[in-house]
Amino acid sequence: MKIRKLIISFIILLASVFGASIMFKKLKGSKKEHKNHQKNNVSKKRSVETNTISYQDHTINVYAQGRIQAIEVVNISSEVQGKIINTGVSLQQGQTFKKGQLLVSIDNTSAKLRLQSNKSEFLKLVSNSLIDIKVDFPKSFQQWKDYFDKIDIEKKLPSLPLAKSTQEKIFIANKNIYKSFYTIQSEEEQLTKYSVYAPFSGSIKNVLAQKGSLVNPNSRIVEVINTQNFEVALPIPEVYHQYLKIGQKITLETENKEQKLVGRIVRKDAFINTNTQSINVYAKIEATNKQLIEGTYLDAIIPSKEIKEVMEVDRKIVHNNYIYTLGKDSTIQKTIIDIVQRKENSILFRGLDKGTIIITSPLTNVKPNEKVNPLP
Repeated sequence: MKIRKLIISFIILLASVFGASIMFKKLKGSKKEHKNHQKNNVSKKRSVETNTISYQDHTINVYAQGRIQAIEVVNISSEVQGKIINTGVSLQQGQTFKKGQLLVSIDNTSAKLRLQSNKSEFLKLVSNSLIDIKVDFPKSFQQWKDYFDKIDIEKKLPSLPLAKSTQEKIFIANKNIYKSFYTIQSEEEQLTKYSVYAPFSGSIKNVLAQKGSLVNPNSRIVEVINTQNFEVALPIPEVYHQYLKIGQKITLETENKEQKLVGRIVRKDAFINTNTQSINVYAKIEATNKQLIEGTYLDAIIPSKEIKEVMEVDRKIVHNNYIYTLGKDSTIQKTIIDIVQRKENSILFRGLDKGTIIITSPLTNVKPNEKVNPLP
């Protein structure tokens, strides 16, 4: 019985020693983990880039987008009646032509015969008047005789001789020479309208008649555009309207940034688009050797007004209306700023004292009074 008690006491003693040993190891490990945790907290302090507040004057640029449009768009219409018998160019959409090139010829046979008939009558009037002129106005006879000799039915009538006296003028008027002359001049002018020439170098935008079509006065034949004279209409926020001046140069570029062009503001709308609350500004594209296509979108950069004493920073470091600054003990401070303009990738602001250090690294999950390591 004594031996049994002795064995039980020995087992209890061993269990107590083993338990104490385990507790000691756990306590030692806990202290080590606490020390490591403190060490890690120190080593995880953020490193941030900084900058010092300094203000400069900035020019605000207005950004807008518009489409290229031809300044000169002309509807070529017939001023006479007849059939289209010839075309100097193929009447097809996209067809190009040069200034002064024949576009359309309209059959002028009837008009030409009518003109020649009237010229014959005019020639007869002058011929019948020569005998009376020789008797009544001998000093004027030779100039009227020379005039009669110069008349060619196939050519344009020469100008009438000037009457040397009132009596001579009355005589010429009574013979209907003046009336016949100006009637023929009108018909000669009308005859030129049977041939239509290009008013500028350009391209056909729309076709409304073809060779063989019968046209009447005011019938539209083709719509053409001047491909050397373009502008772009740019919707500008009303607040910047007053800062944009006629004649001001602007920068234009295609959406893919491959072409850069120069424009000049030529006019502005005098009314606001009620849907967009913007005002259209029109900029003529200056001469370029690059081919421009109507309808192409262009991005515009327009300098408007100058802002005094502001600083520009990346938008990523601005949160609503505040940024993070660096306190004297290297703690992060949340500081309100006065935002002057929001640009595409940056912000112009003021409101902080010069010399204030701002954090230019984007920050997230900032803790109160968190300390950081500013990079040199």
